[in-house]
Amino acid sequence: MLLKERASGMYRLSAFYFARTASDLPMDMAIPTLFLLLVYFMGHLRYTAAAFFANFFTVILVMLVGFAPQGAYLTAALSCACALKPCLLQCAS
Repeated sequence: MLLKERASGMYRLSAFYFARTASDLPMDMAIPTLFLLLVYFMGHLRYTAAAFFANFFTVILVMLVGFAPQGAYLTAALSCACALKPCLLQCAS
């Protein structure tokens, strides 16, 4: 179906992957968020907002890379991780 729609020029390929990513993202984040909420507090890790959200964003970035359809999430996840690196290092110390 994608090939047929591409051949007729209905939309660009980037629009298809952006729409697919935007529609899959809420459900892709639900399970890791529930997992993290349970495990983080049951493991008695640091009870600070900075530590929790650093852990949360790390789990979400790993999940995005793991579910990457043809590398669509990979580029966004790696660029976000590089942008957050100074903040995460500062929060850890």
